Amino acid sequence: MAEPPQLSVFWCRSWQFIALIALVWLIAARVFGPSDLWDQTQPKTVSYTTDIVVNHHWVLPVERGLYPATKPPLYNWVAAPFVKAMGFSSEIAHKMPSLIALFLCWALLMQLVRKIDHRHRGALGPLAAIALVACYPVFKLGYLARPDMLLTLICFVGWLVAVRILLRARNDSFRPTAGSRLLAFSFWICVALAALTKGPAAILLPIAAFSMSRVLTGRWLARGALAWRWGLPLCLIIAGSWIFAVWLVNPEHLREELWFNEFYGRVMGTGPEGRGGGFVGWITSLGHMPGYFMIRFAPWSVGALAALFALCSRKFRDSFSEVDREHLLPWIQAAVVYVVVVIVLFSLSTGKRADYLAPALPPAALLASWWMLSAKPYLGVRIPWAGPLIAIISLGAMTYINEQEKIAPKEGFGDSIMEFARTANHIIAAKPAPIVCWDVGASHLQAMVGCSVVDGKEQVHQQLLAGEPFWLLAGQSPSTPFRFQTLLTIDNSAGQLTFQTESDRLPRDAVWPEVVRLFRVEPLTVQQTE
Repeated sequence: MAEPPQLSVFWCRSWQFIALIALVWLIAARVFGPSDLWDQTQPKTVSYTTDIVVNHHWVLPVERGLYPATKPPLYNWVAAPFVKAMGFSSEIAHKMPSLIALFLCWALLMQLVRKIDHRHRGALGPLAAIALVACYPVFKLGYLARPDMLLTLICFVGWLVAVRILLRARNDSFRPTAGSRLLAFSFWICVALAALTKGPAAILLPIAAFSMSRVLTGRWLARGALAWRWGLPLCLIIAGSWIFAVWLVNPEHLREELWFNEFYGRVMGTGPEGRGGGFVGWITSLGHMPGYFMIRFAPWSVGALAALFALCSRKFRDSFSEVDREHLLPWIQAAVVYVVVVIVLFSLSTGKRADYLAPALPPAALLASWWMLSAKPYLGVRIPWAGPLIAIISLGAMTYINEQEKIAPKEGFGDSIMEFARTANHIIAAKPAPIVCWDVGASHLQAMVGCSVVDGKEQVHQQLLAGEPFWLLAGQSPSTPFRFQTLLTIDNSAGQLTFQTESDRLPRDAVWPEVVRLFRVEPLTVQQTE
């Protein structure tokens, strides 16, 4: 049988440089592009982090003093030190966990195949890293204040550790060693961290490890290597400690929100996150997750799918050299199993979102890269500029669309809010005092100025009665014009307002006022008012 073509040294080195350029491009496009901190559920995440920094609610942070967190707090625990150091109005600080996770996923892909890719001089890793950063989900999630990218990193590390454990366990005479126990401990810590990041999604890792054990070792479970007997209880103790702490703080929220709405209702379709439809809705939406994978990860998803079909050919597998069959093929098989498990597992939920597939993307990028280099027609070898060209086109298109702000209420919407928050924080820092919000709306603006209290008139009156100066962040709408000197009076106490600054005109909708203004309020005594 003829030897497959080899990639030249020039392209091997070029891909490493291009992978770095692709990563820098993505980060620059998102960091210096329009702010999207208002989009999706990011205002909740930002509010939780601010509440941790301001009120030290580490177990169950609260959004704007009213709504307890709907996700475990690991993302916010990681973000809190950066927000504390860089300021509440630093967007990059609030998104730092996602940014770090993006970089580490990229770096792990770059380094993973150096010891296992003998055929192509380690080029498999750089091409996989290029595919990872040049796809839409990572372009979006890599700089988003949501836990998806952090979960992707934790699950990717857990997958890497699980594969190494199972490869060690292929020998029938396997006996646990200090090194294998450390690997097993690391795996179960990843499971626990995944649970603290996005709750029940952590089940992905044990199920994937269980499935891979049959493929890689020929035995289900591989109990001696994966250490289920002590590893699973360890994981349950760590994750269960947070659940128990939430129960102590707010048992009703644990039962109604975290259990019913976020888990049971989402899976069964009976809660607000389940998209409705019940069993019928689950059946009719079974094709959504595979469809999301093919569309959102395109065009690399085509290569990942082709890799799956290529591995189904025994003749193709037998064409591998002894070295590749020993070192590379098991990783490719494990990647296939992992991606399939992710797609199937999240298809079992009635509520389906494309973001749920994020943990599958690093191994899927590895599959696409491997197919381009190792399977006919050897596109990555015969047309070595094809991968970089696809990445350039993809990143260019995503950058252009991101700059257009098509989903924003108006052009420059997010940036204008950020600029107002920075200006307000600068003014507040000169004369520190409590901050109160009044009709600012269901937004992240409160969190960006370091405020984590209930929005409303009652809070303003409480501050007036306290007799101390404070800052008032007030929204104004055409239908409810402010007459502060009349409204800011209660029990013979009043406040003298000094206007400081205001935001740009905001688009009117159900949750945003027309404009937000910052006032300095100096409480007046009864004698002063007379």
